[in-house]
Amino acid sequence: MKEISTKLDETSPDYKVKFTPASIEFDDYGKLKEETDEIYKRYNGYVVVPENLKGDKAIAADLNKKAKALKAAKSTVRKQALKPLDEFNEQMDALIDEITDVSGQIHQGLKDYREQGIKLRHEANIKHIDKMAEKFGLTHEDIAYDAKWDNKSNNWKKIEENINQLLEKAAQERDFKNEKITLITEAAEKEQILPDSYINLIDDLTISEILARIKNDGKRQRELSLKKDEPIKQQVKGNSVIDTTTGEVVGETKVAYLKITGSDEQMKKLVEFIKSQGLKVEPIER
Repeated sequence: MKEISTKLDETSPDYKVKFTPASIEFDDYGKLKEETDEIYKRYNGYVVVPENLKGDKAIAADLNKKAKALKAAKSTVRKQALKPLDEFNEQMDALIDEITDVSGQIHQGLKDYREQGIKLRHEANIKHIDKMAEKFGLTHEDIAYDAKWDNKSNNWKKIEENINQLLEKAAQERDFKNEKITLITEAAEKEQILPDSYINLIDDLTISEILARIKNDGKRQRELSLKKDEPIKQQVKGNSVIDTTTGEVVGETKVAYLKITGSDEQMKKLVEFIKSQGLKVEPIER
């Protein structure tokens, strides 16, 4: 019989556990080994021949039966020998589960407390940063927030210096961007085009590239407008369309029948437009 003692902590009493190492008496081991040795010698190197397949199958089945009997005896003895250990493990596991359960509850409470502390510090930091950002016309959202600022042990003097630098940089970037927007807006208004699509290019192109694009687009738009307003220099003669500048035939006439409803003034303007385009109009009997 052996004995060990355990305690939960320095203030806890010793709890003794007595146990006897597994002892198995196998008096007939020698006789059983003699029998298995004899079987081994008899069949070691045994050659199966076609003439005795039925007998060989019976030998194999008998050997399997013997091995199965040995395995069953081994399992039974092992199970009985380990039974006290299994019972002891169950008892100890139950005790351990109780301690770890309440320990887990307390650890979760500590975690919740830490997270709540971080949340409260974060909210206070946000308000403080917003206060610092007022003189720049900014908020905390205009700078990248560092999660380390929420730590309990922080040197806020150094953190404030860092935040102030970030706010100054953000304000400079905002002012620079606003200057670009002003230049783009003025250039777009001069060219009589909307500035929005060019403002969206600020992060991708230089201001010089954007202004050059506005100027080119304005020029192209004016050219298209002039071309649109320029009267068509064509005339209809018979079934042919004649270029009045060169006198060349540039195509054949097409006929379209339309029913147009409008006021006298609208009809007058429509006739003027049709004539300006070199189109031929003929009345149709109804």
